[in-house]
Amino acid sequence: MSALLFVFLLHLAVVLARSAVVSGASQPSRKHKDGLTLRLLQGNHRVWVKGAHGEQPLEVGSIVTSMNELSLGRAPGNDIRLEDPFSSAFHARIRRQRQGFLIEDLDTTNGTRVNGVRIRTPVRIEVGDIIDVGSTSFAVE
Repeated sequence: MSALLFVFLLHLAVVLARSAVVSGASQPSRKHKDGLTLRLLQGNHRVWVKGAHGEQPLEVGSIVTSMNELSLGRAPGNDIRLEDPFSSAFHARIRRQRQGFLIEDLDTTNGTRVNGVRIRTPVRIEVGDIIDVGSTSFAVE
């Protein structure tokens, strides 16, 4: 019985560590050094975030936090799914590095922009940066 409980608790810890957390706009954002915080600034199409209990809608002003990696795009299975015709199925990936977080465009037609500049290689993102994926914009907080 105790082995089964241990396996369950281990699985739960892994799921919680990997899942993105959605917070309302009224809550203070987390510091970049503790993890990545993205605030949805603009989106003309629905945005969904994958959490421990499936996908949840993300409203303008809401934040998503992650400790490790986030995938963004139209396809199901992305951590942040965009119903944006200007985004690709697998559009961009944000991953943690020792120095912080990097974003990379996944060879898309419309590209990924950081502070208005289309990126061609992985780029380090900082608090205050604006990320555009298709016609959807996020602020790094």
